[in-house]
Amino acid sequence: MIRKNKKDSHSQFFGSMAIAILIGAQYLSTILGLYINSSEEGYLTLIIGIVTILSVISFIYRPNVIVNIKYPALLGIIIVAFLLTVSLTNGKSDLSIADFLGMCLVPLICGGVLKPDFKKVLSYCMWMIILSIPVANDLFAKSNMGQEYDAIKMNVSYAIVPIIGAGMLHFFFYRKESNIFEKLLYVVLALITIMFVMMSYRGALVALMVVLFAGFMLSGNIKWRTIKRTISITLCFFIIIFLLLVDINSVLLKVSTFFHSNNINIAFIDKTSFLSSTGSLLQGRLDIWKSAIQGFKESPLYGHGMATFQSYMGYEFPHNIILQFLFDGGLLLALPLLGYVANGIIRSFTVIRVVNRDKFVLILLLLCISLTRAMMSAEVWRIILLWLFMGMVASDYSKKSRNEIT
Repeated sequence: MIRKNKKDSHSQFFGSMAIAILIGAQYLSTILGLYINSSEEGYLTLIIGIVTILSVISFIYRPNVIVNIKYPALLGIIIVAFLLTVSLTNGKSDLSIADFLGMCLVPLICGGVLKPDFKKVLSYCMWMIILSIPVANDLFAKSNMGQEYDAIKMNVSYAIVPIIGAGMLHFFFYRKESNIFEKLLYVVLALITIMFVMMSYRGALVALMVVLFAGFMLSGNIKWRTIKRTISITLCFFIIIFLLLVDINSVLLKVSTFFHSNNINIAFIDKTSFLSSTGSLLQGRLDIWKSAIQGFKESPLYGHGMATFQSYMGYEFPHNIILQFLFDGGLLLALPLLGYVANGIIRSFTVIRVVNRDKFVLILLLLCISLTRAMMSAEVWRIILLWLFMGMVASDYSKKSRNEIT
């Protein structure tokens, strides 16, 4: 019995490390590139390789994995869709085998098979922020000097979000249980967050705000959650009224001018103000979405293949998870995958939240960041956190009874 417990403990440790590294994979790739002073190309593959090794070790210690029957079906759908894309699209897909394995399939498998300590995963992600301190100046270096707004690289913005988000949720849900080192990490993360807010792009900042809002609303006891819900609804009502009554362009200009007069540049305000004044707040997304809809109409049943949007329409990707699934795989792929997403969200809040709080908190991190990105500003097959989320919820077999949890 003791030996079994030790094996479970080892499996959980390696599984937790694998999941944490996977969540921070793009961040670690960026940091590694800064330390070595070279492009981050290739480092992500190395990191995914480490994740794979840790996952195999975790599985060896505890090979008796129990999953929901929906999970192998999801794996089959994704693998078949990729094989059909490779064999039938004549090279029109820009989704390489390495990207498919590392950013889609490995996260999907790890999320479904590994059984980590979900609370420790958040803690491990928090610790990763220490790696950024020696290279903070390079990490937050402006990438578009001379333009109307100064911001760090977009990929860097999105790479940092999961690390800061993990710290936020750890603070909201576990601060009373945190040790002295984790409390110090809260301070470091707060300082990094300030730099991030000043230098980040809008999409990454919105994803972080969603994490912040979710953590704030869902943490605490029932009484406090009810009070926070009332306050939030009231604030949202007044914000909507305010937006309807004022000239947004004028407000953004005044806010931007105020900060500039105090020698403060906040990238997302400057960018939003500039785009709003030029009438391109969505940065061409309406045209992209129209192209995606047109492409879906041309092949509504089977689609065109995974990540073929650029070959057919000239744009990099559809910037919307629903439209991308419809364009890439038609109704045959979109309906089951969107069903998995919807079922995963519902299951997370109605079942997992009740029976496994720690797992729900980690899922909250994955869901808030990945779905925010997938709805507006990312190519879905390369969102690691999305497929990690899909694996976790599709494989979950928990029921609404604590005595049935093993």
